[in-house]
Amino acid sequence: MFYKLIEKKRNEWFSSPDCTVKDVIRYIEQKGKMRDAQIDAIKTFLYLKIVCGNQPLQQLFSQGFFNTLQVIVPILMAKELFMHYLILSNLLPANMIIVTVKHAKPTISK
Repeated sequence: MFYKLIEKKRNEWFSSPDCTVKDVIRYIEQKGKMRDAQIDAIKTFLYLKIVCGNQPLQQLFSQGFFNTLQVIVPILMAKELFMHYLILSNLLPANMIIVTVKHAKPTISK
């Protein structure tokens, strides 16, 4: 899921006029010596190095660098991600204990 966030921003950058590596990627693709996954990895690497300034991913996510993409995730996963976001944004103390109560199986009474 995190890769999709990064990939979306990477593709936006790659298709923008600000991208400085289009010729390099075009050259790699024309040579035909690498698989698509390898080319994608190079694009992502260059994006993280050039645009993101080689910052740690944790720092980029906590600063909201990739927040422009809306992703639909299961509710429980969204809750977990939201809690991590609150903690990383210093909106929620990291030492706060969060208790999740699971619902018991419904019983049928006669």
